[in-house]
Amino acid sequence: MLRRKLYRDLWHYKGQFFTIFLMVFIGMLAFSGIHGYMDGMDESAKEYYKEYNLQDLWITNTNVSDSDLNDLKSLDHVRDVNRALVLNAKLKGYKDVTLETNILEENTISKMYVVKGEKYASNKKGGVV
Repeated sequence: MLRRKLYRDLWHYKGQFFTIFLMVFIGMLAFSGIHGYMDGMDESAKEYYKEYNLQDLWITNTNVSDSDLNDLKSLDHVRDVNRALVLNAKLKGYKDVTLETNILEENTISKMYVVKGEKYASNKKGGVV
């Protein structure tokens, strides 16, 4: 008797049961999709940081001497220090374009991500493209 009542109630409330089941299914699908997406982004970021040795800290100063550079290298937990000259310039004939020029002594920290062309080499001469 109880079993027949159970089947009758399930049949009577099949619309509500299906709606709740569908909501739970869509919620779990969204959660697992977002979780998988974030795990993939985390792994990609770790790989990028390792391959290009992304810096942990920027120190901005003018006229950094060799003794300043050696003082920074001698700090605890500092593995490497690079010095660079960064110049920003506006281009004639282009309204909203800013050109950032990086002049590097070494390219061991925050290595350049090359989208197209040759990798950076300090012993090569540069030119206008």
